[in-house]
Amino acid sequence: MRSSAAIVSLALSLCAFPCLAQLRGQGLLSLSPECDGLDSLSVPLRNHELALRQAGIQWLTTPATAIEDLRRVLDERLHEDVFMVYAGHGLLDSRGRSALCFGGHRIAVADILEGLRSSPDHGVTLVLDACYSASPEVHDDLRPASVIGAALGSVTSKVEFAQAVADALGDVHLDENCDGLTTDQELFDAIERHLPIPPTAAARMYEPKPSLRRMHPRPVVLPIASRCEQATENQGAMEDLVQRLAPFVSGDTLEIVEDVRRQVKLARGESHVLPKGSHDYYCLSNAAPAESASLSRAVVTEVLQKAGLLRLPTQACAPEPRRRLSMFAMASFLYDVSIESGWVRMTRLGPSDWLVLCEPLDKPSLASSIRDSVKRPSTVSLP
Repeated sequence: MRSSAAIVSLALSLCAFPCLAQLRGQGLLSLSPECDGLDSLSVPLRNHELALRQAGIQWLTTPATAIEDLRRVLDERLHEDVFMVYAGHGLLDSRGRSALCFGGHRIAVADILEGLRSSPDHGVTLVLDACYSASPEVHDDLRPASVIGAALGSVTSKVEFAQAVADALGDVHLDENCDGLTTDQELFDAIERHLPIPPTAAARMYEPKPSLRRMHPRPVVLPIASRCEQATENQGAMEDLVQRLAPFVSGDTLEIVEDVRRQVKLARGESHVLPKGSHDYYCLSNAAPAESASLSRAVVTEVLQKAGLLRLPTQACAPEPRRRLSMFAMASFLYDVSIESGWVRMTRLGPSDWLVLCEPLDKPSLASSIRDSVKRPSTVSLP
């Protein structure tokens, strides 16, 4: 787990007397039993208390009654990772932005994020169990920041979302790819897995419909320890892989080797430096097709390069290295590109492969289609 991590949980009731954690040390999640109406969040989380402690999450309580308390604590977190869980009322402010109730005041989610912008090497993730929390105003920024919100509009079954958050945080498989790091994407996926399916269409209208929005095009690392038993083994395998690949990469492509090394050090708590993720990469299948296809390959390769993708060497595109890189290189996307029978197929590789493009080679707008398919979004919204 990353050192000097901080996790704060805000469990708020009726926009009046919230409780706020005083953060200190590593991986702190706090709930205050003095607050009224906290069962939707505190009971499910306390049911997972042992699992959460194993993830480096501890329990502290500090009452807070004013918005200044929130601002003070956020100011103290400018150079730490922050993971905040809010359970309470949500609404839209006068500018139509997602806002939270705190101490009788409204505070826009965007303003909370704005107050935590100063350190690009530390992430911020907010989990909001509130109405109108799934569409906060976020902007592209240097600091990795993300928001997981419960619903775009009103939501009635708050207990279900809180229970799903608690179950996800207590899930021993939260680190899904077992790389030793827990990300906002993995938490979002786990919350979705644990949410019950509403029995009817009418019931779905006011059920939680969570979304993930980012100020950063890459997964945000959470200060939560991995409980995957194979994480250490996988980190060693990734180190061995990039050491074998290092002699075959040069120029900008060297970054993927350095990023994997940064990622392993991050998971081990040896460094706070995040992978850069400045580039995405591709492997070109059918590397030795018939002579007649060489021109097609040259055309597609030129388009991919103009789209900003870097080609990995053949050694990295063998089945096993490619699988490991696509599973564990969290800062970059890896694409498999194939040209067959006059068609171009592009698949984004990962724990679940995703076909992003299948177009005829002679399509006039092929270049723009490829650029659109690999463009890095400044804001990610799921589902």
